[in-house]
Amino acid sequence: MMFGHSSSLPVTGRAQALAAPIACGQPSSGAHSPASAAPQPHGSSSTAASPELSASSSPSPSSSPTPPDVIAARIAASRARRAARVSYHCPACSISAATPANIGRHVARCCPDVSVQRDTHHWDRLESLPRGDPFERPPPPASAAAAAAAATAAAAATTQHDLVVALLLAAGAREQALRRRVLTTVFWSGPLDPETGLPARQSPEAAAAALGLPLPRAAALLQRAMAAVPLVADEPTSGGCSELDVVWEDCDFLAVNKPVGRHTAPIHRFAGGSVVNQVIAYLNRGRGGRRSSAQQEGAPQVTLLSGPGAGPGLGAGSAPRWGYVPELMPPPPPFSLSGGGDGAASQPSPESQQLEPYVLHRLDMNTSGLLLFAKRPEVVPGLHAQFRERTLSKFYLAAAVGLPGGAASRAAGRFPPGGAAGGFHVDAPIDRHPHMAVARVVADTGKEASTSFAVLDTNAAADLGPAAGGAPGLLFAHYGRAGPVYTPDSSSSSSSSAAAVAGAAAAAAAAEAIPRGASLVVCAPHSGRTHQIRVHLAAVGHPIVGDDIYGITGPWLARQALHAAALRFTHPLTGAPISLAAPLHADMAACLAALGLAAPADVAGLAAEWAGVLAAPQQQRQGRGRGGGRGGGEGDGGGARRTRQKMDG
Repeated sequence: MMFGHSSSLPVTGRAQALAAPIACGQPSSGAHSPASAAPQPHGSSSTAASPELSASSSPSPSSSPTPPDVIAARIAASRARRAARVSYHCPACSISAATPANIGRHVARCCPDVSVQRDTHHWDRLESLPRGDPFERPPPPASAAAAAAAATAAAAATTQHDLVVALLLAAGAREQALRRRVLTTVFWSGPLDPETGLPARQSPEAAAAALGLPLPRAAALLQRAMAAVPLVADEPTSGGCSELDVVWEDCDFLAVNKPVGRHTAPIHRFAGGSVVNQVIAYLNRGRGGRRSSAQQEGAPQVTLLSGPGAGPGLGAGSAPRWGYVPELMPPPPPFSLSGGGDGAASQPSPESQQLEPYVLHRLDMNTSGLLLFAKRPEVVPGLHAQFRERTLSKFYLAAAVGLPGGAASRAAGRFPPGGAAGGFHVDAPIDRHPHMAVARVVADTGKEASTSFAVLDTNAAADLGPAAGGAPGLLFAHYGRAGPVYTPDSSSSSSSSAAAVAGAAAAAAAAEAIPRGASLVVCAPHSGRTHQIRVHLAAVGHPIVGDDIYGITGPWLARQALHAAALRFTHPLTGAPISLAAPLHADMAACLAALGLAAPADVAGLAAEWAGVLAAPQQQRQGRGRGGGRGGGEGDGGGARRTRQKMDG
């Protein structure tokens, strides 16, 4: 069957019919052809002298324009055919196949262990049955009873579709049971670990031996089982968790004002305590299905390592119940219908599926401010492209040591050549610190990094030295470069003593080198390296107040004075410009007041006021360069990732 052709002629015959007049030498428009007016010799075989051929070349009713309502009907029919295309899904790996026979062959290769012996006969008789109607959607398998019911339905099935759906439902229930078994084997069957009081985690090889599965299948089963464990949902009433501060939200995005002391994403899949865990609780609040059936709304969510009665984080609350495995997310449905023009399978999110956000960028644990999440996968590639191509704008506020661009700053020789007191640009590659895993340094071996700065306010009289309680951070004296880190070696008393002496001398010298004065700086990173703003300000001699690695610590603030203030981007689906802002936290506002710096009255206006001045240099907009960033300005630069699969500041 062919679709989209208005004629019943085959394609070849239709093309020949349209080409016939030209093949006979007749112009397509005789009125404008000189040959049409030329006299014809007697007995000429020209088509112009033949009434029959002339009549046949005249317009026919079939060549008249097609009415719009007919075109609309054909388009609707084509869309209906596309919507009726079926994709069948493997219960183990979720891969799709277009026919029942193809999915049967795939299941036999991918996860033959989910098909019992009596199913073999049913798989074999697929080809002998008619295709069937795919529009009846069965419920997802939930238990062994559901598998038995599906097996009974398979025996009575009269079409390919009915049979394969019953077989896939039964296979899905067995896959779910295997996932629970592999989690129990890996996390609860090992010898006790004296440090944690829990069983030691077993290897995939041990799981394969215990379950009687090939190692590749057991390893894949374990990975998918762990991914099916729902992430923790941190409700405001659990574990001292505060209410999520939502700055802006639509159907595609959620922007929050990140609290201090929380990671952007959980440090472990089974741990809570991050902003992502707060967002999960926010998105699923009031929804039915898995969360409301498993626990009371607002109660701490139990996970594999927390267990019933425990708090959301590792080691919080009471010990987990022995052998506890939480309710897992269900396997994929047996089939879906393609409803879009791109042929993508439409998978309506069931109420039993926990909603989880997509992380677009990150902020350090001790950095506050605007953090943007995606709620739907359709918007992720567009935002990711804007991060990568640097077409969005990020603005941070930082309290810096000293007076950037002042006389002392220039005399030290670290301020960028040509930089003005009102604004300056730092273009310096950033690499890992050779001696500290958590730190970064300016080094030619690193990835390119670019940041623009503008000074909003200064206080030359601010005292940040030892007399005012200031103390240099661990790498303050290195000014963003690599240098020795004095950590005593416990294996040698002599080296330990020497290191202590050297460290004390370095700390004293660094304390004396703390410059006078403080400044409020707006920062616009154009790439996404870890600690980028902190390292670049340290490299020009003006590190951030409260930064215990690159800057100085003191009574003004218990964390680095860095706040993600504003973000401007284009909505990837609508093209609408969006400008967001997060107000300063109370602790940073108090810090600015203590340093004699005026906090901006309108944080939201920063983006509009400084967008032109702090724009990325033209040469950077033309390409990513070496290792171009694609994440946040002070983060790990990671692109958007779904949190269930797996910083700025």
